[in-house]
Amino acid sequence: MKQLLISLLFVLAIFDLSAQKDKNTNNENSMLPIIKGLTETVSTLEKEGVRVIHIEFENISIRKKIYYRLENKYTYGIMAYGDYRVKEIVVNLYKKEKNEWKKVASGEKSGNSSILHFEPTEIEDFLIEIEIKEYFDGYSESNYGMILIHN
Repeated sequence: MKQLLISLLFVLAIFDLSAQKDKNTNNENSMLPIIKGLTETVSTLEKEGVRVIHIEFENISIRKKIYYRLENKYTYGIMAYGDYRVKEIVVNLYKKEKNEWKKVASGEKSGNSSILHFEPTEIEDFLIEIEIKEYFDGYSESNYGMILIHN
């Protein structure tokens, strides 16, 4: 678990830098700032023995929801990060209880990125929510990336 956390923190630093670096692209809606450095990041994670199981890039205004089945034999890491327009982002994890989604964990926020670690107690479906808490002035949508890993 400690290795997973260290790997995610390292990757977080790479994505923070790359998501901000190309904000001056000719196309403000370009995905390039959010995906730059992905190959290097995946390579770094895999060298550390971490398995990347899902990568997602999409446009977002307030929140996006992703449904995913997690197994109790792994420790999971979820990292969400926004491009240069995002001031604050958070990743939340929900589990269904009595036909209602209940929040079971929230990621640690670090500006335009958030990391969440979770160890399920059984195999279950979960709802991963990416939420933009705040944009920089003048913006109301952006691009985000999400990486789901396990040990």
